[in-house]
Amino acid sequence: PLPVLLASGKTADEDRAYTYLSYGETLQYFEDLKRECPGIVDTWIAQDEFPDILPAADKNWASCGSDGTCRTLVVRLTNRSALTPTTPELFFSGALHGDEIMGPLVVTELAGLLCRGYLAGDEDIRRLVDGRSIWIAPMTNAHGFRWHRREENHMDPNRDFPYLQSPDRCMTTQTARAVNELFRRHLFQFMLTFHGGMRALTYEWGSRNHMVRVGRSTESPDDRAFVDVGGMLQQASGFSEGGKVFYPMGRITDAVYAVDGGMEDWSYGAGFEASPTPITVCKPQTYG
Repeated sequence: PLPVLLASGKTADEDRAYTYLSYGETLQYFEDLKRECPGIVDTWIAQDEFPDILPAADKNWASCGSDGTCRTLVVRLTNRSALTPTTPELFFSGALHGDEIMGPLVVTELAGLLCRGYLAGDEDIRRLVDGRSIWIAPMTNAHGFRWHRREENHMDPNRDFPYLQSPDRCMTTQTARAVNELFRRHLFQFMLTFHGGMRALTYEWGSRNHMVRVGRSTESPDDRAFVDVGGMLQQASGFSEGGKVFYPMGRITDAVYAVDGGMEDWSYGAGFEASPTPITVCKPQTYG
């Protein structure tokens, strides 16, 4: 499984110091990676691929400084020649909050590992890339990441999804709209999203409608699967000097806190929960 590979895979430069890339450097990295692995790496810009997310006549929705108008990068790694309608799909989100910078680095390094390991003939990596379609949004909140800010144009993307949120306060950001378009088009069987500020492996639920009491979540229908996958991630992540797991694990509400409009509960629950509550019908007023 993927988490075991990430812990044990060997590369020629495994001991090098990782370097945090800027917004512009990340865009360039994936353009270079696409040329390096043309058979397995594809890139798109969400605003070009999904024009409905930016209906305004003025497409300059946010400035990324010398890099021009901000662009939401979407990456896919898969062996295109082996891709079928039933190939399992996975999604990795680097940063909903632009100032939480570990995620973009991790998913960028993951993409490089898969690309170069595939070219080198690594059997495990070839099995992964041949048998899965791996989608990555390295800088999900492109504007926030560029300026090292939590929000996108003063809007919090992780309160912007249609889960227990007011109709005029969801799908207001390009971040949420880009993710929504991906989920409309793909049946992701696994999603991993990164945050910063604490160490934890968390899973559903993380919303106030699924609490047995304040600060304690009920079990989700797939609680056992979440625990099993999380346990493998824990083992792959190692232990502290005192022998404790490096990443504590628990439900989002228990380990962090419950929120309205979170991507995690929306992406999990929207396929089977009711609308308009908790799945909101959004009526945003931003970006045209």
